[in-house]
Amino acid sequence: MTPTLVGGCLRLEGGSNDSSETATTRPESNATVDDRTTTSTTATGVVASAAMNEEFGTGTPGELAVTVANNTTTGFEGEVLVLFDREVQSARSVEVAADDERTVALSVDALDVGERTVSVEVRGPDVRVVAFERTMGAQASPVALEWGTEYNEPGSTRSRSYICSALSVESPDGTLARYDVGTFPEGLRFLAGTYDGNPENREGVDRWFGGGDSGTVMMFDGVDLRAATTLRLSGRLADTLESLPVTCRMGSVEVAERTWGRDGEHAIPLTLQE
Repeated sequence: MTPTLVGGCLRLEGGSNDSSETATTRPESNATVDDRTTTSTTATGVVASAAMNEEFGTGTPGELAVTVANNTTTGFEGEVLVLFDREVQSARSVEVAADDERTVALSVDALDVGERTVSVEVRGPDVRVVAFERTMGAQASPVALEWGTEYNEPGSTRSRSYICSALSVESPDGTLARYDVGTFPEGLRFLAGTYDGNPENREGVDRWFGGGDSGTVMMFDGVDLRAATTLRLSGRLADTLESLPVTCRMGSVEVAERTWGRDGEHAIPLTLQE
């Protein structure tokens, strides 16, 4: 099945009457079928399509809209299911009158670190239609540092927690990547919770981290975070802060919590095993 981008959404369809490609229809069983297998849906007359936010799969929760069309002369009662690696994650009942269609919305949690096979199926009596099935969840997942306390400079609306000059992603075999965060380094994108500039007019390049409910959120492009074990920051805590609680999240998963002091190393694990 081929995805297309329609109106800012990633749309994948199955069950088309086009003879070149149709949805996979499976008998009700626990058997698995290769996602390249396709058969005609003429016998059931039930077809389905799914549309999702294009950010889905990069750690951003979203909503999945599934349209079920009933091209028969009798009503259809069944379920729409979202599956990760063949395991049901969410389901909604659906009733569609004869020669009619209905769209149901399913809230989908962000894909966690690593790849997952994501499927959407419509099931009912003697009906099992796969709207789509593909591997999603890129190696690049957002990393969020949530700050447990902050410093508000008098007369300023900015909430600051940490001033950073550089950060590195490390593995047991060495440094995977290192970035000068005061600039806009290739391969590192800040999505939230940072301030540009050098407010203290210090030598070098620094960037303030802090502010926002989601903390400082960054995306590492071209780095396999599955091989990483540590995120290490070079910098210091904001003024007046003697300690700084930090929570690290990768995608929707809370990975680790640490409390940083003014002195010592400022690092946090990027793996649940550490």
